[in-house]
Amino acid sequence: EKIKLATEFNSYEDIYLNYNELKRVINDGNWQERLSRYGGVYLIHDDYTGKNYIGAAYGENGGFLGRWEDYVNNPTGGEKDKDNVMLRELLENGKYGNNTKFKGKDYAKKYFKYSILEVLPLGNSTRIRNAESRWKLHLGTRDKKHGLNGN
Repeated sequence: EKIKLATEFNSYEDIYLNYNELKRVINDGNWQERLSRYGGVYLIHDDYTGKNYIGAAYGENGGFLGRWEDYVNNPTGGEKDKDNVMLRELLENGKYGNNTKFKGKDYAKKYFKYSILEVLPLGNSTRIRNAESRWKLHLGTRDKKHGLNGN
């Protein structure tokens, strides 16, 4: 069954956006208010490879909103993810053990889906980082075979 992308804000658990929808919602006042209110752990799913990337929004730049604005501007997450070799390699080369003609933002637009795994209050970056690490462990995203977390 094809999962419907969530374009109306109902709850954090229902968020499942493609790149173009992500770009739209970060400029929508209703979404901006809600996404900037909390931080926590998010997931980027690559529909092409089936691999997942786990990230965290600590709140230094507006919770989930600030972090997802980074991805709209630069699909690798920019400077905050400079050490993440696997995600960078996928986007820079347009492949990761696969063969596709898309690279960078075009790859993200075509294949990435964004969702939230865990919502946490802003202001406790240690708690958020611990939750991020736990999700990476549980979903095996540090393993090249299953994930895109090089950190």
